[in-house]
Amino acid sequence: PGIESFAFHPNGKMAVATCLGVYKNSIAVLDIASKPARLLYHLDAGGIGQGIEFTPEGDKLFVGSTTASRIEVYDVIGEYELRKNKKFIKIGYGHCSLTMGLRYKGK
Repeated sequence: PGIESFAFHPNGKMAVATCLGVYKNSIAVLDIASKPARLLYHLDAGGIGQGIEFTPEGDKLFVGSTTASRIEVYDVIGEYELRKNKKFIKIGYGHCSLTMGLRYKGK
């Protein structure tokens, strides 16, 4: 049990971590702008969270759920709030990492 993955929001104020527990898994939301940094809250996370990443724009958070064979989507509201989106991305079983590239922005 412990921390599996970390991601830092582009605003430089928020970080998230996937936390693996014996009986329950969660996503920890941290305020890293305060001195010292502090835990704000935990969100329940089904499955085993492996790989977590914000979009470059900071409007979405993607969390890989290995045992559920999907990537969960969270909407970022304001500076520190995450809200689980009903949408998810179905993937194969057993992934263990996640990375996000820049999106193409046309002229």
